[in-house]
Amino acid sequence: MDIFKIVVFALPSCLLCILLRQYRPDYSFAVSIVSGIIILLYALPALSNVFKSIDSFVRKANVNTVYIKTAVKIMGLSYITQFSSEMCRDAGENALASCIEVCGKIIMLALSLPIAEALFKLTEGIIP
Repeated sequence: MDIFKIVVFALPSCLLCILLRQYRPDYSFAVSIVSGIIILLYALPALSNVFKSIDSFVRKANVNTVYIKTAVKIMGLSYITQFSSEMCRDAGENALASCIEVCGKIIMLALSLPIAEALFKLTEGIIP
């Protein structure tokens, strides 16, 4: 992934948002969302390489895939939570952004509980 291509796209988008915010704040917000989505779509091929590397690691290490899948879900959820809360903050909706962050953290905690339980069981087996 070439970060310079992303920057070359993002900086003019940012300038356009700044200019539009003075006259049409609704258009500015729309340009910001569309630009963010385009940048995220550009990063998808790199994400594919990450998943291939994780899959290779799981095969070599003989790790239970449930734990890896859960960890990947939590990472994805954290990115989605951050992106959506920042979009709400850009729109001036700070309370909604905070609610998204709290809900994201609660869901991440709920997803991680089976992993924590497995770790506790593992330590019980090791430490008498």
